[in-house]
Amino acid sequence: ISSIGSSTEADIRLKKELEPTIQDRFNEFDFLKAHQMLQSKPSKNPLETLRQAYLHFQFGYFDEAMELLDSVYEKSKSNGKRLVELISIYNLKHVIRFINSYYLSKNQKTVSLIKKIEKLSVRNYRVTYEQEPSFVKECMSWIVDNDFHQDAFINLSETVEKIKDHYYIQLRGGFSSNSNYFKLISQYLELDQFLEQNCILFNTYSNYEEITAKLVEGLLLMHTFNDKQSSIVDFIDEVLLQKLIMYAKRETLVKYYNRLNVTGLNQGNTNNNKSILKTAERFFDDHHKLRETLSKTEERNPYFFWEKYYKVAGNLLLLVTVSTSKEDHTPLAKKLINLFSEESINRQLEPSHLADFIRNKGEYIQTNVLKQFLLLSIENNKLHSSNIFGAFHMQKRTNHPNLLLNNKTSLQKVETYFLKECTKCQSLHEPSLAAEVYHLFTEPHQKQLKANIIKSLAKSFNPETYYTLAM
Repeated sequence: ISSIGSSTEADIRLKKELEPTIQDRFNEFDFLKAHQMLQSKPSKNPLETLRQAYLHFQFGYFDEAMELLDSVYEKSKSNGKRLVELISIYNLKHVIRFINSYYLSKNQKTVSLIKKIEKLSVRNYRVTYEQEPSFVKECMSWIVDNDFHQDAFINLSETVEKIKDHYYIQLRGGFSSNSNYFKLISQYLELDQFLEQNCILFNTYSNYEEITAKLVEGLLLMHTFNDKQSSIVDFIDEVLLQKLIMYAKRETLVKYYNRLNVTGLNQGNTNNNKSILKTAERFFDDHHKLRETLSKTEERNPYFFWEKYYKVAGNLLLLVTVSTSKEDHTPLAKKLINLFSEESINRQLEPSHLADFIRNKGEYIQTNVLKQFLLLSIENNKLHSSNIFGAFHMQKRTNHPNLLLNNKTSLQKVETYFLKECTKCQSLHEPSLAAEVYHLFTEPHQKQLKANIIKSLAKSFNPETYYTLAM
């Protein structure tokens, strides 16, 4: 509770912790537990069935989602629940889009449902149910015309412009007291909760990423305010971090973080078990179990869910990397080693992302674990990047002087992979990679590596290799 010049802390908690729902599990990236809680049998309550369909869709189980949504449509139509009926049709239309985009269903029930739904028009609902109460008609128009998206985007854009004005005022030494922070949060979460609580399938689209980009820009602008501003954002709480991880584009987070020269994101005094670091540890720890679980099911469409999964993974690792946390990051590093020991690296987790993690958080990782990561980076051709080895080199210079390779096996692999055409990548790596790796060997092995490089250059001179390694 703060005012200009003073602040008071009050610890306000629920008396009793509520049992997490399947939606809570999914929003907290506990995908394994959320999947275990999935129920395909329709509930007697149409609203609960709507939520079941919503979660089946999130996992890419489109056939099950179609069947559940159709049952909601029929029940709500017969019971006169016009808004629920409209939402079920709206969602069915969107599920069909994804079926057409990701895979053609061979399920005959789904095929017949598609034919049935394509004959229905969402826009006709305003005409068909003209006699409904004004509130219901207003909600129908809001959903049918996607006004919930347009209104939120316009409101958030206006609020972010005001925050920008404040940003430039405080850069010039000025001061402003306003409610822009509360407006920004309210405008975003109103839309988020409207979609989530009504189980409306919209937040998967790029339009929602654009709205989340406004939230990112506004939050990071206020995070860089000087401490004289009453609306400075000292920390970003776990709920907002969850939204950034789930819905923001990584490129957007990086763009505004670098553009505004943010020096680190503070999560504040959160429950340690729900800190972003602990969340990341649980998330990556569950990876193999989750993949094994999904492989046992009749998974119709693996790509849809795994695209979402790796987007979350990339954003989660990024926000851990830029967080102000100084806790021990060794457990997370071990889980990443296990992940990349068995998995081909995904485009959402590029070598540069891991390099940033090692560069920023390496001092909080034990030397022996960093060395395991280094050996993995030599062995895994997807990690053959000068960015990664440059990060290890930096850690060796600054925090881990004993981060050294001292065996012939590693030396032979470096010579095989980095001094000539890599047998794993089937291409010649940039000379800077060999230059970074050189500094990670003990002195005797450096001499041997240097002698072998000179022999290689004498045999086949390469100016780029010579000048890069000489420098």
